[in-house]
Amino acid sequence: MKLFLAPDEEFLKVDYKGIQKKAFQSTVREVSSLTIIYKKDTKVRKKEVFLKTGGDQYETYSAYTSLYENMAGTTAQKSMPRFYAYDKTTNTLYMEYLRGTPAKYGVLKNACFPFVGNSKEGSFFEELGVWLRTFHDKNKTAETVGIQQLASYALTALEFTENFTAQEKAVVRTSIQAFREKYKQANFSKVQNHNDFTLRNILKGKNRFYIIDWDATQHPLFDTYAPIWNDITSFYINTMSMSRFAPVISRNKTEGWCKSFLRGYFTDYADNNERITDFIWFFILMHSLGCIGDRDSFAVYKNVKCIKSYMSDWFKPFVLNVTIKKVENTK
Repeated sequence: MKLFLAPDEEFLKVDYKGIQKKAFQSTVREVSSLTIIYKKDTKVRKKEVFLKTGGDQYETYSAYTSLYENMAGTTAQKSMPRFYAYDKTTNTLYMEYLRGTPAKYGVLKNACFPFVGNSKEGSFFEELGVWLRTFHDKNKTAETVGIQQLASYALTALEFTENFTAQEKAVVRTSIQAFREKYKQANFSKVQNHNDFTLRNILKGKNRFYIIDWDATQHPLFDTYAPIWNDITSFYINTMSMSRFAPVISRNKTEGWCKSFLRGYFTDYADNNERITDFIWFFILMHSLGCIGDRDSFAVYKNVKCIKSYMSDWFKPFVLNVTIKKVENTK
């Protein structure tokens, strides 16, 4: 119990709740929780601990512990759960139990975020942008990757994808070539990515939000270190997908959320809107081609209810209809 309790906290007993299996959870990752009953200052108190098993929890524990330490001294660390311990015998990860509403359901319930509160950073989505920027800044490497390499990767993937017709491929190919020429000198720093930074992995608690589900940081089909745009566009695609619930959530609403998120992430958003928009297009294209993550975006969303209209009305047209201006801008 020394891992969970402070020296001045007296252990009394443990209440184990058993496996808590839910329909949306992975079949290979069982979760459960336990409640530690303890005494402090003559008062009996409770502390809940979340247990997760399945997969390679040791890799997750080791990597996340380092990431958590890197965030020390920042307010952003408060939005990250504490990992208490890893039990090698049972391959079980013990972590802080967080109570909150998944942001995805908050959107559906309210059609906006009334629980934003009086944050100094502004809107909830701006707060998320600030948080992600801080996380990336604190976990940046010295490695870089250039536009030329990424564009070549995209062009190769384009030839093999079945998500675009031959005519559509010709349009995309021209856009990639224009993008590569426009930003031919650009290089991206590699940072640690969350790799599943989406509304379903953000909990809104009573006083703050929490970023959860860190398994993808060590997923073998994700790049551990990659440009910031991997996380940014993953969140962008996921947030825009909420427009599938129109008219409750309109596309104008989701576009507004994405702009707020980008304003939070980029302090120079207003001055570099064109460049940021171009990069968002390119990395969303990379998602659609399966160059980022374990599947392309069409496969990720194919079984999601009401998603067909989103993919046909926004996602694919967005990829196909972006025009890359020829003005050089490689700051």
